[in-house]
Amino acid sequence: MAVLSTNATTEFALSRWVRNTVEAVRTTLRRNAEFNRVFAELNDLSSRELQDIGIARADIRDIARESAARV
Repeated sequence: MAVLSTNATTEFALSRWVRNTVEAVRTTLRRNAEFNRVFAELNDLSSRELQDIGIARADIRDIARESAARV
């Protein structure tokens, strides 16, 4: 009986670890995609357009990083 319950517990822990790992990978992929989207979108704007919305070109990476962190 002890072997059976140990195996069941191990399987449960393993499945939870796999599920958590898969979710962590998905979250990382979503955040990377969001970062790339925001960075590319802002980087494509002209300096004048960035000035109009109050963003310095040097701040684009930080803004993209902050946006990705919210995903």
